[in-house]
Amino acid sequence: MKDTAPSIVEQLAKEELEEQMAVALSKLDPFDRKIVELLFWEGMSERDVAKELKCSQNTVNLHKKNIFKILKPQLEQFR
Repeated sequence: MKDTAPSIVEQLAKEELEEQMAVALSKLDPFDRKIVELLFWEGMSERDVAKELKCSQNTVNLHKKNIFKILKPQLEQFR
């Protein structure tokens, strides 16, 4: 029977990625962090996020694109 538990290397890589994500997210303004939380952690649609944040869906979409531009270089090493 194969052991399906993550190896120590996998666990360390996961922890490093989580730390890098925390650093990257801390560089976002509160509105953008809320968009990330709602879209990616809560799994909400852009339309629902817009309703929650009382803004247009286009605003959510534009912020999402800017968020990716900010986060991509910081997380590139984990591709």
